[in-house]
Amino acid sequence: MGSPTKESALRAMGKDERLMGHLDKLSGDEEAMLNAVIGEAERRPLEEAAILGNLLQAADSGRMAKDMVNMPEHYAVFPIEPIRFIGENNLDWWQGNIVKYVMRHRGKNGVEDLRKAERYLRMYIKFVQGDPNWWKREEAA
Repeated sequence: MGSPTKESALRAMGKDERLMGHLDKLSGDEEAMLNAVIGEAERRPLEEAAILGNLLQAADSGRMAKDMVNMPEHYAVFPIEPIRFIGENNLDWWQGNIVKYVMRHRGKNGVEDLRKAERYLRMYIKFVQGDPNWWKREEAA
């Protein structure tokens, strides 16, 4: 498979007129973000429409530029962001952090985020089991 392109975005979105208008105005950073989102959509074809829908929503709202607050790239590749999943499923703080770190690891900090998720899971298990020292750091193996 070649590298993702604007043309693959147009194919996936059925040549949506709004998307076509936005694609012509992309800066270098915006085009890199678009390519990352399209690449993720091409790897996950069942979710392609939702992923590209996130992209179109960002374009329509004027947030195509890298926006680490409202549309961070490491979450834009999912049909729904972790915050929405966490909220709509009433996950607690522990569960929410575990989900967040696992979901974003490919797009942000790699194995470091998986280790963070693992740490939260270990603390959560201790907390659920009633360990009063759930918060203490474990010695490195």
